Amino acid sequence: MQGDRFLAQRQAAAQAVRLHQFSVDYLQFLHRFALSMQIKRESLTDRLKQLLIEAEQLGMMGSWELIHATGELLWSAGTHRVFGTSPTRTPDYDLFLCCVHPEDRQRVDQAYQDAVRTGQPYDMRHRVLCADGTEKVIQARSTTSYDDDGAPVRSLGIVQDITKLATIEAELARLAYHDPLTGLPNRQAVVRELARQCGDGPIDHSAAVSDDGLALFNLDLDGFQAINDSFGNAVGDQLLLAIATHLRDQLPPEAMVVRLESDEFLVLMPVALQQLSAACDSLKNLIATCPLDKAGIPFIPPVSIGVSHYPTHGDDPLVLLQSANTALMEAKRARQGRCIYSTTISQRIHQRVSLESDLQQAIKRDDFHLVFQAQVDRDGALLGAEVLLRWRNSLGHLVPPSVFIPLAEQSGLIHSITDWVLDQACRQCERWRQDGLPVPRLAINLSAAQFGVAESNFDRHLLSILQRHGLEPEAFELEITETALLKQLDVCCAQAQSLAAAGFRLALDDFGTGYGSLVSLRMFPARTIKIDGSFVQRMHGNLVDLSIVRRTIQLIHDLGMMALAEGVETKQQQQALLSLGCDAFQGYLFHRPMTADAFANHWLLSSP
Repeated sequence: MQGDRFLAQRQAAAQAVRLHQFSVDYLQFLHRFALSMQIKRESLTDRLKQLLIEAEQLGMMGSWELIHATGELLWSAGTHRVFGTSPTRTPDYDLFLCCVHPEDRQRVDQAYQDAVRTGQPYDMRHRVLCADGTEKVIQARSTTSYDDDGAPVRSLGIVQDITKLATIEAELARLAYHDPLTGLPNRQAVVRELARQCGDGPIDHSAAVSDDGLALFNLDLDGFQAINDSFGNAVGDQLLLAIATHLRDQLPPEAMVVRLESDEFLVLMPVALQQLSAACDSLKNLIATCPLDKAGIPFIPPVSIGVSHYPTHGDDPLVLLQSANTALMEAKRARQGRCIYSTTISQRIHQRVSLESDLQQAIKRDDFHLVFQAQVDRDGALLGAEVLLRWRNSLGHLVPPSVFIPLAEQSGLIHSITDWVLDQACRQCERWRQDGLPVPRLAINLSAAQFGVAESNFDRHLLSILQRHGLEPEAFELEITETALLKQLDVCCAQAQSLAAAGFRLALDDFGTGYGSLVSLRMFPARTIKIDGSFVQRMHGNLVDLSIVRRTIQLIHDLGMMALAEGVETKQQQQALLSLGCDAFQGYLFHRPMTADAFANHWLLSSP
């Protein structure tokens, strides 16, 4: 019994020892665990601090905290780096304001105070001046917490050095509003400036327009493309740069010089309405005197100028620019060198656009028709007829060829119109032949827009039209005016040689109205020279014109060509021309232009 009790006591004691040891071990484990966790927390905190420092360095950022009750301001090392201050210096709000650029200081202080007062987040971009004089651009953001009474407790914020980003943004903005070649402001810049000065933009409107108003001078260099084609784009660029520099240097400081595109500039400056013409002359003279000190620049081309005026012609920037451009197009079209915008010009352009639209539909609607004017020899016998085009538009009005032919040339419709004329003339020849009538030689007017295109295969194109109708080229005489010929003399003469070789007769029309008559006579393979009717009209009682016609006929004969006088209206004119040896005649004296049927009845049925 006693032994059993002893054994039981030993077992109980051993159990108690084991329990104690377990408790000790457990407590030691807990202590070690707690110690390990403390070490890990401290290590984690240190690691987080290090990561924050590295992140601030990489992001060029810093953080700060302001305790409002005490005014204590805490800056991270990154904040000191951003502001260029020593980490050992104790920061305060005055130090912060001292770091802000003087021109931004009041704005920044007011923005922060407003943010604290209203509870709105503070978000500000501004400049700072570092102790070493370096200027930076920073982005600053902060939020503020408040107590139950609404008093500010603590502000937490970050600052970031965005100088590089701001520099890139400034360069992108500069490129967006400046021409890369000349450095001048571009179209977007002048629209913005007009909005500012005319008081209709999101920009500061404090700068009032002078009492004179604002003038927009849209300048275009005539023939600039020819310089590029002949001398190369590099020379063209040097020319543009020279003109841009000259305008910028010579015009008054209040003038804004803009490069719109290619060879177009714009000058925006205060000018009174009554002084616009004089200002145009001054600008033309200024460009004409641009120094050519750059190698390779051959000459300064003439300039055309279109002008609009604020507020006379409106107050919308885009409308003012369009008005100046409209005036420029009119100046170029009329070859006047300059044009001041008016509503009349817009109306005329609108009419021209409407007319062009109508012209495009004329062939489809069969609005064109042909008339024929006789050409007779010295005895009054029929030699041939000039084919003339007439157009009755959709309103039923006859539009003069002097109006619609230039429009057709400008729009490119002249090609299809000429094809239509030649095709209809061929059809008429077929009808006369089928009726057993003699077919006269027909003279067809050609445009320089077709005649003066190098390597256009124009001769083969015309031959293909004739072949469709079974006609030979000898049945037609192709006319081109001397003025049109002289615009592209070499190309036109080369084209004429091909047409003559193909069998077409060629005539030089309106001879004497150009500026290079002898040159054109020598180079152009014409069989007929048509003396312009203006000389014929002035022969009577004008010895100078009579002498010109006499010498012209003599020269034509010496070259082995036929002289045909246009615009003959009286017997007296015919007799004078006969006495001078003229070979053929055309004009109202013999008959006005006639429809095909009337021409056949009058001329062909009576032919032997």
